[in-house]
Amino acid sequence: MQELSDALRDVVIAALEEVAPEILANTMEEILPGVIRRAKLPVYLTNNDLEELTGWGSRKIAYLRKERKIPFIKHGRRILYPTDEIEAYLRQGLVPAK
Repeated sequence: MQELSDALRDVVIAALEEVAPEILANTMEEILPGVIRRAKLPVYLTNNDLEELTGWGSRKIAYLRKERKIPFIKHGRRILYPTDEIEAYLRQGLVPAK
């Protein structure tokens, strides 16, 4: 019985050694670009950052902020936008492909 278990283990290990590199490569190709992009983004966006990211003008941003449609943090006169929450807001308008 032990010989059968050892043989089965060897077959499973051989199969994993054959398939694992391809699975790892595919996963890295899918995940790595997003991880790198997110690592480059700051935790909070300024008005200029938000304009550059979205293409919105300063009036549009002020309107969305006034209507409380986008989240923001006001620290004195400085206004910052949490990057994660802005991306979530943008994803709400996502129209799925057919």
